[in-house]
Amino acid sequence: MGVKIGTKGDKHNAWKGDQVGYSARHKWVVAIYGSPSFCEDCKRTTPPEGLGIKRSYFQWSNVSGKYLRDIKDWRRLCYLCHNIFDKIYHARKPGPKPKKNGK
Repeated sequence: MGVKIGTKGDKHNAWKGDQVGYSARHKWVVAIYGSPSFCEDCKRTTPPEGLGIKRSYFQWSNVSGKYLRDIKDWRRLCYLCHNIFDKIYHARKPGPKPKKNGK
């Protein structure tokens, strides 16, 4: 018997559980909680004018680096606060630093 239309989550036959990649985790949090519309750090609710950012200004940021399917492991941040958070997090994190532009 096939999967019913609208079957989601662990009931779907293509469900991979925690064996999904980085992009799928971010897509999951957007699908469940929607796109963020404010920043939890600076409290901004509108993007600053003149930045020319083509992607969404408000983003979901993972807190622990484990990408858990738990809202407590995610924060709504603006693009600028997300960059600051990532630089601080990666500076503390042991191991190799993330590569810039594939170099």
